[in-house]
Amino acid sequence: MLVRWLVDRKRLSRDQVRVLRGAVRRGEPLAFSAITLLEIAVLFGKGGTRLRVPAQELFANLESSGGFRVLPIDVEVAAEVKALGDTLRDPPTGPS
Repeated sequence: MLVRWLVDRKRLSRDQVRVLRGAVRRGEPLAFSAITLLEIAVLFGKGGTRLRVPAQELFANLESSGGFRVLPIDVEVAAEVKALGDTLRDPPTGPS
């Protein structure tokens, strides 16, 4: 959702846009996990995006805007993810 908010808002649902715009209007930072930065780097590194915006430009927008807050991954977050087990794994993409 973060990438779409920055470069392709028309692909967000009306509810997503409404909530994000409301937060911006109220001066609330839009928070996202630090792992999202790695996910963006991997996505763009694989060429797996159809966006016409380079990853460096996206990162520069995040850095220059005061409207975002990066939430760290700490021990508590890691423990919660561990407790979820395999539910976060990507599904297989074809015959193995």
